[in-house]
Amino acid sequence: MNLIVSILPFLLLLICPIMMFFMHGKHGHSSSHDHSNHNGISKSDFEALKEQNEKMNSELTLLKQKIK
Repeated sequence: MNLIVSILPFLLLLICPIMMFFMHGKHGHSSSHDHSNHNGISKSDFEALKEQNEKMNSELTLLKQKIK
């Protein structure tokens, strides 16, 4: 019983890194270091969304100027 009580704090400290190791492995992060497409959006879709965002921001700026 004393052995378990003395080892318990060390086991608790090891739980976090061990769980991270297995959880990242399940998601495929450990096998690939390419972080370019984690959200599933292709580069062309991203560029199209970026252009649309810029257009909407310019339209918003024009509307704000009309209100003043």
